[in-house]
Amino acid sequence: MATGNELRQMTGEELTRMSGELRNTLVNLRLKHRTGHLENSAEISKSRRELARVMTLIRETELGIGREVKAAAAPAAQSSEEKAPAKAAKKAKGGTAARKPKKGTEK
Repeated sequence: MATGNELRQMTGEELTRMSGELRNTLVNLRLKHRTGHLENSAEISKSRRELARVMTLIRETELGIGREVKAAAAPAAQSSEEKAPAKAAKKAKGGTAARKPKKGTEK
């Protein structure tokens, strides 16, 4: 499954070819589903969404609605050392440790 940015980098011919392939895949998945040979029926939904994305981009190019390709995102993984200052800042701002007690539980 391609992301929106990957699809936007493709040419119109590539998108058209991909839409044809996705249509064939969808027909095959529906046939397998009817005959009982499809193991994961969620594949049909995934293929439909992917086809819709491709068709949307094809239509955008027809209408001249161009969107910019976003820059590649930096990895979101942080080490525990980088997370520690964020937790301390959250507590200082009134994070989970500064919650008010529930009614009726006050002493």
